[in-house]
Amino acid sequence: MDFRTAQIAYQDGSIFNADLPTLRAYLHVVNQQQPHADPRYHQIATTIQALIDERQKQTRHQITLQQAKDQHQQIQGQIGNISDELAKVKIQLNDLKGTLRKSHRVHLWIFGIAVVTAIIASIAAADSILRWIRGE
Repeated sequence: MDFRTAQIAYQDGSIFNADLPTLRAYLHVVNQQQPHADPRYHQIATTIQALIDERQKQTRHQITLQQAKDQHQQIQGQIGNISDELAKVKIQLNDLKGTLRKSHRVHLWIFGIAVVTAIIASIAAADSILRWIRGE
């Protein structure tokens, strides 16, 4: 690549679509020329440097954006795992709730039987208690 190629690329605008390695090559060629070789030497060099800076900024932005996307996907995966775990916990809680209902029913039956037994025992003992109170 020579200075004339860089000069033509600058004039026809193709330099603005060049990739980063090509821009660096253009800048290298332009910097090797004497400033009097083209009156727009400084303008060409400044423009190429600005394009290089912009391409580097875009590259850093793309890398940052990709890292953010990767991190977002990782977080989404973790949220999915947490959702699965929560679903399992809900199922376990529902199972426990059913077990507690059955256990509660059993306790109510036991309590009911105890109350009925106490009432029957009180009726059966009432005669003996009344005799004892009367002193017989």
